[in-house]
Amino acid sequence: MTFQKYYVACAFAIWGSMSLYWSLLPGVAEITVVAFRIVTTLFVYAAVALNGQGSLRLARKDYALAALAGAVIGLNWLCFVYAVTLEKVTEFSLGTFSAPALSMMLGYWFFSEKASKLDFLSFAFVLLGIAVYALSMSDMPILGILVMLTTSVYFALKKVINGPASTVLLVETLTLLPVALVVLYLNRSEIAGFDLRTLVLLLLIGPVSFVPLYLFGVGVKFTRMIEVGYLQYISPFLSLTLALLYFGEKITEVRMVAFALIGLAVALRLQALRRKANPAPAVTAKT
Repeated sequence: MTFQKYYVACAFAIWGSMSLYWSLLPGVAEITVVAFRIVTTLFVYAAVALNGQGSLRLARKDYALAALAGAVIGLNWLCFVYAVTLEKVTEFSLGTFSAPALSMMLGYWFFSEKASKLDFLSFAFVLLGIAVYALSMSDMPILGILVMLTTSVYFALKKVINGPASTVLLVETLTLLPVALVVLYLNRSEIAGFDLRTLVLLLLIGPVSFVPLYLFGVGVKFTRMIEVGYLQYISPFLSLTLALLYFGEKITEVRMVAFALIGLAVALRLQALRRKANPAPAVTAKT
């Protein structure tokens, strides 16, 4: 494992623990939290990008891809804050558990990365786990599916965008800025009623959010999508652990079966990784 992959691993560890931070803002509307996150991170990204961290120029194609990535990650942020504030972290974890398998399949379909039979079997168990989870609900786990799709698509986009990580993040955030400013203006009466503690927490969202995004942006360029899929499991394991042990969310027997199926998918992925890391020696004929 190259040292850049440790950046990716650290990013996932921070993302998996972020629910602790959002839980400190229970009285703030989800869309307001996301708007503050966009505006405050913009200042951090701009400061880093202008501080000699590389050119601010991107190719036209990369500008478009970065803008698309910004829209995708904005939706992902909204899902996350919605999950924490409405006590749906377990469903959010379903999406983050499922995303690695989809990332691996994207690596196979779009990046010509090799995938074994265990990879395909793992993806099949993920789909089965989502179906079983849906049986425990009155409708489809839309939140979990959105999290799976936005997470995997964002990581795939980051893989193909060329340019300094700080510049790409700046473009992503600028894409969302108009929407964020409109939200803050419409919710100005709510914001005016915030106490000092809440305002400080909202303003600190920028630096807190910058660290994992920057680490991921730097490390993903040197990491295969299939390997990103392995490392992604760090985040959902932490999220689910916090949901059950810290937030006290309940999980039904049917949902336990769903997570067991996805856990089996994880085990298959780890087995595939072990085989790739330690290939069987070639058998030579005796003379």
